[in-house]
Amino acid sequence: MGKDISRRTVLGGIGGALAYALFPGKARGDIIAQPYDDLQAVANRAPDGSRIILAPGTHAAPTANKRGVYLVDRDLTFIGQPGAILTGQDLTRLFTVIRGKFGVESMVLEHGQSGNDGLSPHQYWGGGAVAADDATVNAKYCQFREHQTTGNMNGTKSDGGAINVFAGTLNLEGCVIRDCKATHAGGGVGLSGTIHSERCLWLDNEADDCDGGGGFLAHGNSTGEVVNFVVKGNETKDFQPNDDHVGGFCSNLNSNIRYAFGTIIENKSIGGFGGAFYVAGKHSSGEYPTIVNCAFGDNVASSGFENLFFLGAGPLTMSHCVADGGIGDAISKVSDPSTIYNADPLLDPADGITPMPGSPCLGAGVDVGIKQDYLGNPRPLGDGFEIGAVEVDNSAPVPPAKFSEEQVLTVDENEHSWFMRYNYDTGASESIEHFELTYTVPFPIPKQNWVGGFLYDVPDGNWTEAFYGYIQDW
Repeated sequence: MGKDISRRTVLGGIGGALAYALFPGKARGDIIAQPYDDLQAVANRAPDGSRIILAPGTHAAPTANKRGVYLVDRDLTFIGQPGAILTGQDLTRLFTVIRGKFGVESMVLEHGQSGNDGLSPHQYWGGGAVAADDATVNAKYCQFREHQTTGNMNGTKSDGGAINVFAGTLNLEGCVIRDCKATHAGGGVGLSGTIHSERCLWLDNEADDCDGGGGFLAHGNSTGEVVNFVVKGNETKDFQPNDDHVGGFCSNLNSNIRYAFGTIIENKSIGGFGGAFYVAGKHSSGEYPTIVNCAFGDNVASSGFENLFFLGAGPLTMSHCVADGGIGDAISKVSDPSTIYNADPLLDPADGITPMPGSPCLGAGVDVGIKQDYLGNPRPLGDGFEIGAVEVDNSAPVPPAKFSEEQVLTVDENEHSWFMRYNYDTGASESIEHFELTYTVPFPIPKQNWVGGFLYDVPDGNWTEAFYGYIQDW
């Protein structure tokens, strides 16, 4: 590809709605939290089902036990008004959730930090912003930035620089996950459960241990889907001898997740394999993940396989992808190798995600039941489905039809006229009846029922006989 796609362009390309959404408005029963309020106290007195509205300003998460707001068997949603920021001040995680249902919407969450808290029941934590065990987490139109997990690599299981969900469900919509770091795996998100992710951006996240996944770690028989996504600049570093379980964007271990309509660019695996994806092991159902309609470009792996390293017998369900640099020997193990194109996806440098004219992504995708793209536009817009996150109208423009000058043939005794013109696009003459006398062409009209149509030829400026019609029984 050879293009310098800046962070600004990628962020700008997603549209403001993915970083911030319009505040949904206050409803009866909502609880307003001011920046100086103790969020744990606010949550404790809120009834289940409440929405806690964070007023504009910077709110600090509680630092007790480095758990942030600690929720057990609760059902609460935290929503930010425009300008609301929740920070961990690089001291604490923002939310710890055990069972129940938890949501965050329309806010910036930043500078969370966590290690292994030793929390029951699984003692399997991480998640600089959110750690959840056996819970449902819903995040909509939020920006997660500069979170990290700390602790010894591998031993503490410090997965998910921003979010770690264990034995639960993670629903992401319109979120940005950027500049987050995990000391074990899943620089942005760690998952052992179910995920439904739609229209999210994963940018410049990092994982520093063998299980990798600079942006995303899926393990432990995880399922679900990640669709309409953009990932750029994620990185994994393998510091463990003889351990190459990496993946610059994603490490998919023993999990069956569908990845569809993704644009995956400039990710790195340093010291290992799979600059974009590392796939190893089957889900307990016997199935591998699915990768479809994805565009890969400028990914790097120190040990090779810049786009995909697949450790398995196959077949891996992968089709309709454009991978600059190919997918190595995995090409012999995928379900549809004829639709894996080794080519530059030709993305517009103005935003880093939109295929340009001539891109092999245009119209080369397949319908997998997803009716909107990363920007919320309908799929398809033109001729077929695009490969990658963004749909464009790739149908050929329809120019205005070009006709000859209009001529009218008349027959005096019936005052019946024919309007005739030659259509240069179809190569045929067209005639429309008129029942009033307009004017007579300056050519002799034969007295018999054969009527000759004389039309003006625009290209060479000459009058030609372009049409003959047999007209009778007037």
